[in-house]
Amino acid sequence: MISTSKQLSIRIGIISTIFLILLSFFINYVLISFTFKYQIIIIPLLFLFFMIVIYNVTQYYISPLNKVVRVLKEIRTSSRYVNTEIINPYWNEIELELNKLIDKIKNDITRIESLGKTRTQFLANVSHELKTPIFTLKGYVEILLDGAIDDKNVNKEFLHKIKSQAYRLEAIFTDLIDITRIESGELHMKFDWLNFNEFLFWVKENFEHLANDRGLKLSIPQKINFEVFADKNRLQTVFSNLITNAINYSDQGIIRLSVKTETDKLMIKVLDNGIGILPENQKRIFERFYREDPNRSRKTGGSGLGLAIVKHILDAHQTDILIESQKHIGTTIGFLLPFRNPIK
Repeated sequence: MISTSKQLSIRIGIISTIFLILLSFFINYVLISFTFKYQIIIIPLLFLFFMIVIYNVTQYYISPLNKVVRVLKEIRTSSRYVNTEIINPYWNEIELELNKLIDKIKNDITRIESLGKTRTQFLANVSHELKTPIFTLKGYVEILLDGAIDDKNVNKEFLHKIKSQAYRLEAIFTDLIDITRIESGELHMKFDWLNFNEFLFWVKENFEHLANDRGLKLSIPQKINFEVFADKNRLQTVFSNLITNAINYSDQGIIRLSVKTETDKLMIKVLDNGIGILPENQKRIFERFYREDPNRSRKTGGSGLGLAIVKHILDAHQTDILIESQKHIGTTIGFLLPFRNPIK
């Protein structure tokens, strides 16, 4: 398809050429038919007439440029509705592209405003999360400096509490770095086929004693002889956050890791007998810093970012998160991963 600018150039060139040819015929006619004194008057008049005609024709095609310039200025300086209607059939393509540009700018502005609000809320949440451990650390240090450091009955207790808050700060900063890298696209996944038994062993080694310390039992399958397609480190993060959450929000019962085959995928679930989640809050638990029980989470040192990180990682694995929960009964969180029989 010939572009609008080429069409206009061709049309104006053809019309101008026709007028110039007509003008030359008229001049030739005038030179032959009239005496010299009339030629001096008529020839300039003919030139003027044809120049006016060419000017008007050119304006018909070119004047919409003024409209385009005005629209572009309005786009730059105004936030109100911009009228891009150009009443000229030869400029439909320009009008269409201007409307697309305006729609894109509006969408970009909306997205930027949304990101600004999200950033403000995110900074407020981060500040709130950091205040508690920082103030706690400050308080314990001041008490020790005021003389408690010489009291053998309390100094070790305070030092253990300082250590606990330091670990909490480390967890918050680690999760903040992870979620920032994930959301910015800087954290790249390395997918491969991985023996699922390695994950079972890793979970048992890292979380069985934590569950036992809370009076809970960790139940995991003995063997799952399949390979899953995943990023090893990120999938370990998923298991870590899900099982840690299950332990932190349970006072009794069993933390169970369930694995079942469904056609060409494994259904992996983490089940607990914890406090449960209200139906209206079940979609919110994957929001950054959302907690079903804020006091419990802060006591156990959670950052409030664990499930948000889980959601991002599973999104990158192109799988959805499944959640079933009843208040005071327990919660089940599951997801699907492609699997195959291991290569011998």
